[in-house]
Amino acid sequence: MIKLIACDIDGTLINDGTKTELEKAPSQEVIELIKELKSAGYTFCISTGRQYPGVKYLFGDAADDVIYNCENGAYVIRNEKLISRVLMDKQIAREIVEDILKIPGAQPMISGATVCYLINPTEEFYKIVTEHLGNVGVVVNSFDDIPEEIQKIAICKIDGVADIAPDFIARWGDKVNVAVAGDMWLDFNVSDKGMGIEAIAKAMKIDKSEIAAFGDNYNDISMFKAAGLSFAMSIAEDGVKRFADKECRNVPETCRELFLKRG
Repeated sequence: MIKLIACDIDGTLINDGTKTELEKAPSQEVIELIKELKSAGYTFCISTGRQYPGVKYLFGDAADDVIYNCENGAYVIRNEKLISRVLMDKQIAREIVEDILKIPGAQPMISGATVCYLINPTEEFYKIVTEHLGNVGVVVNSFDDIPEEIQKIAICKIDGVADIAPDFIARWGDKVNVAVAGDMWLDFNVSDKGMGIEAIAKAMKIDKSEIAAFGDNYNDISMFKAAGLSFAMSIAEDGVKRFADKECRNVPETCRELFLKRG
């Protein structure tokens, strides 16, 4: 019996390919679904590469008692109580950032616990981080100006990361987890979403068979492996779909059919 339902955000809970216009926030249908699932006794988990403060704000009044598996499993929290946090080695983080800054058009987003550090960002990148993602962005002049431990680094490249991802994966893949997280995002963590799900399962004292997971991108594969039942969105690439048990067109539709028994 499923007890925990974990869902990615981008391409899964929003912009799942079923809408004619891009969504900036979860639809009312998604908000109501989360409330219905909680009322039916399920624990809902938002599993994302995004940072916690922005995600919590994004989901508004549906956010209460939700588990947040943020920063690809690096920061897992429920009701303001930390379940787990996984930190990067700061020297490795420094070297990754140095590599990013050598690439024309690539900009690093460096995550502390609840803020993102941006090294001399363009105005467009700053707006993406603070307005689109809803993160607290702190502008610094160099890596040395970052005053805290680091849990994630992301590359943002407006014209896409497909051309640089293979080189970064080859260079850093044996030291950290490197995963494509969207057309213009490449994430670096010591953790992954699957590790976050495993930490949640341990805290809840539930088995893998009691977990369902929904996602659409390569950083969701580890979450699929940590769940007993996994769904890849229909817009996902075949390289993602092959790791999932089933395909899903729309999360509310699938959840109502399987978990709430409503058409």
